[in-house]
Amino acid sequence: MEPEIEIDLQLNQSDKVVELLGWFAIFGIWCLTLFTYFEVTGLLSSNYKSGIATYKFDNTVNLFALSIISTLFFIVLTFLNKKPHILNYSSKITVENALYKYTNAARMIRFSKLIVVFSFGVAVLNIIKNVHINVDILEVWFLPLTMMFIFITTINAFIKRNKAT
Repeated sequence: MEPEIEIDLQLNQSDKVVELLGWFAIFGIWCLTLFTYFEVTGLLSSNYKSGIATYKFDNTVNLFALSIISTLFFIVLTFLNKKPHILNYSSKITVENALYKYTNAARMIRFSKLIVVFSFGVAVLNIIKNVHINVDILEVWFLPLTMMFIFITTINAFIKRNKAT
């Protein structure tokens, strides 16, 4: 087994903006959760029939679960993003192509972090909004839009990977 090629990746301006947006999104999710937790009286919608109509209600503690899961996901991917050499790659990593492949992998992880944290934030916002305006629905566009963003990021990474090989 060949040794891994370790490179210290430098973030360009757009990478820094995406990373900063991710941190702001995590901060926003926690602010939203903490500020609304005590004013939300009653129960929160937790399960949706066919993704739209509420059919089960849970305690407000479950609002913290979404915040904790999104934060853990963000932290794990942030750690992984700092060590792109530990990822599996479909082609051989050489000294010549390591910077390009590591940069693209790190960028895909960075965008994936932002998309998933943003999706968790929208879910928290919709759950809280459902309590305040007594609407028992999760927007119909939520799941398709989230999946579209994830697939676009993945397809873009595959296209860039194939251009490099």
